Amino acid sequence: MRVARGEPTDATSARLEALAEQTSDALGGATVHSLRGDRALLAGEYAEAGQEMLLASDEPNIGEVYLARAVRAALWGHDVVKAREIADRLDTHPSSAAATIAARIAARAGIAALEGRSLDAIAGFRDGLARDRATGQDFALACAGLDYALLVGPEEPSVRATAAEARAIFERIRARPYMERLDAAIAGYATDASSAEATKSGALSRTPG
Repeated sequence: MRVARGEPTDATSARLEALAEQTSDALGGATVHSLRGDRALLAGEYAEAGQEMLLASDEPNIGEVYLARAVRAALWGHDVVKAREIADRLDTHPSSAAATIAARIAARAGIAALEGRSLDAIAGFRDGLARDRATGQDFALACAGLDYALLVGPEEPSVRATAAEARAIFERIRARPYMERLDAAIAGYATDASSAEATKSGALSRTPG
């Protein structure tokens, strides 16, 4: 959560690395890799983030959580080949938890968006978001809403509604870096729309009467 809030994590990372060396529990190493992955994701180092999350996914009990984060890194990096590969691993993971099912659906929706299958992407994201919402997975819901905005784009009306919901969650938990990324995605659309309208208005004003 420190990473999500944009707080310093160097000391935490060093402490976790030291503890991981003292235990044979796979969770120790997975925690180190997931922290590195989270930091890389928000720094825009998507390939590194995905690799760290894949290393974390070797953890035998909650590996599916890290696979879902690895898919997100590939999607944000627009690496559809890697996203498909990781999504296949997530699909074959034995977990049947509601959160895992929602993550699988969102992963496939993101892939559909990268492939230009917008209707499939919209349907998939809306399904995955509804499942997160129904099970009270607020942070997962907000992250999926961010994925929706980044990959489908806020020109889709349901994206803008979901973005507002996601922003409220990020604001409540003080996840500033995520909130800023979401705001930028929405602002980018607003700026493009305003520019397009200005261009259109200018062209009309120059049209002979």
